Amino acid sequence: MIGILSVSILAAVFDLKTGKVPNVLIILGLLTGLLYAFARGGLSGMLDALSRCLAIMAIFYLFFIIGTMGAGDVKLYALIPFYYDVPDMFIILVSAFCVGAIMAIIKIAESSCFASRIQSLTDYVKTCLSEKRLRPYYHEPTQIDTISLALPLAVAVLASVIATSLDIFPFFER
Repeated sequence: MIGILSVSILAAVFDLKTGKVPNVLIILGLLTGLLYAFARGGLSGMLDALSRCLAIMAIFYLFFIIGTMGAGDVKLYALIPFYYDVPDMFIILVSAFCVGAIMAIIKIAESSCFASRIQSLTDYVKTCLSEKRLRPYYHEPTQIDTISLALPLAVAVLASVIATSLDIFPFFER
C-alpha cells in the first residue's frame, strides 16, 4: 500500500500547488501497481486489475468530458484497482468522493454563493436534458471554481492504510 499512498500524497501536493497531477506520478503508480497486482495474484490478478482500471477510466472519463474532473485525476483514480480488491476499491472511491463533496460544500459556503451554485447546477441539468447530451459544466474553470480531487483520494487511501494497520475495519485486506 505504500506505493499508492506515496503516489496519492505526492499527487495531492502537486495538485494543490499547480492544479495538475504530473504524468510521472501516474506512471510510477502504474508500474508499482502492476508489480503489486502481479505479486498478489499473478498474471491473472494483474490482468484483472488492468481491466478494472480501464473500466474506472471509462466511467470517470464522463466526468472529464463535462469538465468536473481533470485528466490527471481520472488517471490517478484509475490506479486504485491495482492496489485494492473490488470491495475495498469501491470503499476507497466512495470515501474519496465523500471527502471531495465535503470540500466542495465548504468551498461553496466560504464563497457565499450557495444559491447561485445550485441555480447553475439546475440550469446545467435542464440544458443537458433538453439537448439530450452531456456538455461541459464550466467552460473555463478558475481556481475559485475547483477543488483538488487528488487530496480526497489521498485522504481515503491514508485512512485505509491506518484502518488496516490498526485493524479497525476488518474489510480492508492486509
